[in-house]
Amino acid sequence: MPPRPGTERGLFLLLNSLGSRSAGSADCHCFPAGIEELCVFVYDGLPKAAWGIAYRDRLKAIRTTLEVSPFFKCHEVIGSSLLFIHDKKEQAKVWMIDFGKTTPLPEGQTLQHDVPWQEGNREDGYLSGLNNLIDILTEMSQDAPLA
Repeated sequence: MPPRPGTERGLFLLLNSLGSRSAGSADCHCFPAGIEELCVFVYDGLPKAAWGIAYRDRLKAIRTTLEVSPFFKCHEVIGSSLLFIHDKKEQAKVWMIDFGKTTPLPEGQTLQHDVPWQEGNREDGYLSGLNNLIDILTEMSQDAPLA
């Protein structure tokens, strides 16, 4: 069931813009322009450091799961998104979504997901982007006043 209008806000954020590559592109962006929009989304009129901390902690849990996932090691994750949702009760969640371009690797091949992409290596930088986002949320949470 979708959230009632005005009770939750969502943000789609492509990890490709936080340190991984776009399909077919060698361009890497470690500090995307979209960070300002993320700050506004998290703290817009309600400077709740709890939201940023909850997002960061959820992303850390996702990272821990991905690091040991056999599925993740043998799939290239391109174009996947993170869905951020928070409400006025200071609840904040993050989900991985959009796996339409996720492809299995050839038998016996694996990816680390945290090494730079070079033509031909199929590394997607997913964990690099996730780590950058965790660092950004950590910094934002330290700077945000508690309500």
